[in-house]
Amino acid sequence: MIDRRRTDTRRRILELAERMVMQQGYHAFSFRHIAEALGVKSAAIHFHFRTKPLLVVAVLERYGAKFDTWAASVAAEPSPVRLRSYFEVGRRVVADQRVCALGMINNELQTVPPEVREAVVAVQERVLAFYVATLEEGRQTGELAFEGPSSDKAMEIACALVGAQGLSRALGPAAYERVVTQLERSLASPVSAAPSSDSPARVHSTPAP
Repeated sequence: MIDRRRTDTRRRILELAERMVMQQGYHAFSFRHIAEALGVKSAAIHFHFRTKPLLVVAVLERYGAKFDTWAASVAAEPSPVRLRSYFEVGRRVVADQRVCALGMINNELQTVPPEVREAVVAVQERVLAFYVATLEEGRQTGELAFEGPSSDKAMEIACALVGAQGLSRALGPAAYERVVTQLERSLASPVSAAPSSDSPARVHSTPAP
């Protein structure tokens, strides 16, 4: 029989570690910080995760799994709706004064352990693949318009969103909104009517990282 208390403790450790990564980055927290926040001894953290790199790899794997679940939930939506839904995910991150976990660790990529770098790259490739597939489909259906390879546009969007989340910590949520507005303008197709103010865009509410 699975010990539910141990399972719950592991989940709480992962949730707290994810939040710390998104708020402070890889190097700014330790097992002691997690133990103090949870009201347990550091040994309890080591019981579930022998080392910090193993913990952060587990955080990133969980982060990627949540992204995959979210992406599957919006897969049947039109490409512009999928992109707006992802922009909404970022909006929730900004509202919680966080930055995407991938973006935070990317800033420290040269100083984190190899297994953490590999985990970041693995999840980032899945996110970029989502962008590429969505952009390519939108261009083929005429719902999106942009110049150059979809892979280049995907990287532009990824960089813009992470940068906007970082700017929002200093300048407020309006910075994120301004960047998203410019992204939407850069993708607008002349044959695809933009939503009117009294007809808001559909946004999928399934939770995501």
